[in-house]
This record gives sequence, C-alpha cells and structure tokens, in this order.
Amino acid sequence: MIVFCDNNIPLFKESLPDSVEVHTFTGREITNQQLVESKCELLFTRSQTKINGDLLRNSNVKLVATATSGTDHADLDYLSSSGIIFRDAKGSNANSVAEYAVYSILKWAYDNQKDINELNVGIIGYGCIGRLLVSYCFALGMNVFVNDPPLFDRDFNFPDYATYTDLTNLIKNCDVISNHVPLCTIGNYPTYYLLNENNLKYVREGALIIHASRGSVIQESALIDLHEKKSIFTVIDVWENEPEYNDKLATLSMIATPHIAGHSYTGKLNGTKMMLNVFKEISGIEPNWDILENELSKSEFKTLSEFRTRKEIMEHLDRCRDIQSDSEIFMKLSNNKMEIRSREFDNYRKNYPVRHESLRTLI
Repeated sequence: MIVFCDNNIPLFKESLPDSVEVHTFTGREITNQQLVESKCELLFTRSQTKINGDLLRNSNVKLVATATSGTDHADLDYLSSSGIIFRDAKGSNANSVAEYAVYSILKWAYDNQKDINELNVGIIGYGCIGRLLVSYCFALGMNVFVNDPPLFDRDFNFPDYATYTDLTNLIKNCDVISNHVPLCTIGNYPTYYLLNENNLKYVREGALIIHASRGSVIQESALIDLHEKKSIFTVIDVWENEPEYNDKLATLSMIATPHIAGHSYTGKLNGTKMMLNVFKEISGIEPNWDILENELSKSEFKTLSEFRTRKEIMEHLDRCRDIQSDSEIFMKLSNNKMEIRSREFDNYRKNYPVRHESLRTLI
C-alpha cells in the first residue's frame, strides 16, 4: 500500500508499519504527477494542500483525509463525483483555538482594566470550538451570547447559560465578538463575508474582535475602516489570501498570528490519531499506537477552578502557548516584501514550536 502524508502531521509516518510505503510532502508542493507516478492510494493532508481535480485527476487515490477541522481547501463535489472517500479531523484542535480566544480575552481585559463579570461575549458558531469557548467564558463569569442560524433553525437546544440572539444584536450588544464558523460560499447559510461593512458598523467603541476561523469570514477592508473610525481591538489569526496577508491589518491588531491558533502540539496529535483511525478503517492494517499515546500523555491540563485569579489563567496560558511571542515575531515580518512575508508565513506554521494545551472545561 502506498501512502502520501503531509510532513506536518506529527508521528503519522512513524506510527505506520514497515509494510506500508510512505511518502512525505510539504503542503503546497505536492503535485498530480507525484501522485500518478507513485500510484498513491491514500492521501493524508493539511489545509495548505488544495484538494481538487488538478491534484487528483488520473491518480489511484481512493481516500483523501485532512488532519484539520476545516474543509474549505477540499473540492467535496469533485471527491464525491469521483468516488473518492473523504475524511476530516473535525474537533481535533477545538480546545487549542478556544485557549487562543480565552487568552486574547483575558489579555485585552487585563490591559484595559475591564471587569470580566460585566462583559458581554458574543460567540458566532456553536460547533466544536464555539461550545468550548462558551463554556470557558461562562465559567470565567462573563455574560455569554451565541449565534448559529443552522442549529437554531433545527430547534437546537442551546444551554441555558448562553443567550441566543441574531447576528446584528450580538454585534451591537457585545464587548467581545469571536467567530468560529466554517467558510461556506453556497447553500442556505453562506459565511463568506459574514462580518462585513454593513454589520461591523454596529461594533461597540473599544470592543474586541477575535478572528480565528477562516480568512474570508470577515471582510478585512471593513475591519481596517472600523479601526480608523473607532477605538476597537482586533486579534487576527486567519487571513483572506494566505499565505499572503494584510500587513496593515496585522499592524493595527492587538495580536496578529499566522494561522496558528489551532496549531497546539496536542491538537496536531489529536488530528494524527483521527488520521490513523481512518487509515485503519480503509486499509484494515493496525497502526502502532504506542508512540502517539506516549506523546499525548505529556499534556498536563488544569481546570479554571484550580486558579486563584483570572490573571493566573492568563499567565498560565502565556507560558504554555506563548501567543504573545508568536504575535511579536509575526508583526516584525510586516516590514518585508510580500514574497518574503508569504514564505515566512508558511515556514512559521511548518516549523511551529511544540506548544501543549493546558486548559480543560468541566461543562
């Protein structure tokens, strides 16, 4: 059996038996020719690889699996019409992104002397990440609002500690807005430019906007315009044209990072575990689980109740995740030409340091 895997899926290759021929690749560099000539059968990727007909045509690939929760880099219609099985790793890095958002909120509140108990936090999207963030914010003492029309229209039972509201009211009434929806351009619930000049104009003076979903969910030009009109704060992890990114928005932001909110080592290992389960499902071959389980056991988690103050939580997250350092390094790239910035954007993600998750919610 011939397998191709992104070299940024940790311990995946090492966990496969010697009987499997494994080729590794860098996300944006894999080609159709490589897949065809090698007669690859199973392809394991991350979000940098565009999964479409240009990549897969005339190949022997029967499975494509992405070790990420987002799937906007995959042409699902092409995969379905071609009879190619597709799997993702939804939820694998949810806690990683939720920690990123929690740190951002605590940092903003601490720097601006905000009383956490008086804050209204609006969370757009009640999927894997949104649910965790809602529970963290509630446990921290914030007033939590949530918006998720697809779930609402299905009469989903949202928790009683989160108030459901429409998007415009959420934007108008919340001190913190954090979006966690997939990027979707079609269907009944498109999210392309979900946050745009028409609704961002209602953002409160001094509010915090956290953007850690997919780049085009927010209209970047509208965010820049909002910065120029109001004293807002932004935390931006995802960008419209990655690896090219808007350096002006980066320099205006409180925190700016190169799409690493979900890049905790713990989250990546969770993705690897899901990919190994997919490999076993399709091939019938048992992976070697010992290496992966040993690495996963190294993450040490604390619940919020184990801390005496919210400042301690912020400092704990800062030590474990070092998000502030990521932002400072990223900001320095803005002085370079676009070609250099784009290359370094990818390099930072590819060579991202080992950062273990450290928080757990009891809800």
